[in-house]
Amino acid sequence: KDIFYNLAYFIISSLQKKDLVVYVQCNKNMHSESFITNKISSIFGNDILKITSFIEEADIVITDSNEHCCGKNQEVYFFEMTHSLDTWQQLTSFLQKKILKLAFM
Repeated sequence: KDIFYNLAYFIISSLQKKDLVVYVQCNKNMHSESFITNKISSIFGNDILKITSFIEEADIVITDSNEHCCGKNQEVYFFEMTHSLDTWQQLTSFLQKKILKLAFM
């Protein structure tokens, strides 16, 4: 499985013309932001998905609160439970769909 996924991400990253830029904002737990950022980077790598420190640059904002008011081209993904397997599966699926969409546009 790992070899298949690595090959798939290699092919997608070679087709992808634009990076998917993600901003992570966690207000409820100060450790969640770095945990989520590290997990996303380890799952997707830095060639396909870029983590930014500037919310204005982001295509997707991953947040644990409703306080963020997104821009016109930004999507918000509400991430409430940091240690929930279901939440991680949903986030991974969400990001994979966005990456595939960018690769084949």
